[in-house]
Amino acid sequence: MASQGDNLKAPGGVFSHSYQAWCPPAPGFFKFNSDAAFDALKGIVAIALKDGCSRIVKASSPLAAKALAFKEALTLAKTTYSLASIFETDSLILFNALKGP
Repeated sequence: MASQGDNLKAPGGVFSHSYQAWCPPAPGFFKFNSDAAFDALKGIVAIALKDGCSRIVKASSPLAAKALAFKEALTLAKTTYSLASIFETDSLILFNALKGP
């Protein structure tokens, strides 16, 4: 886990990105979440499958599952109006990706 001193902080919380609340699929259906990120030299694609109860059924990788869980934490923080927030992860890879260069 990243040390407490490594928390990603910004005025009023972490990041300033708009997130839309996740809407579950109709009963009996599943919803695929997919995303991609690219820079000049590399790219990554991740897919997660969730059921109507928002449970992750399958993910393309453990990192994709952790990233989706982190996104859900950000969404929850936004919907509960938690302005002063600290987010943690036990994934150094995810932490470094969020922290950026």
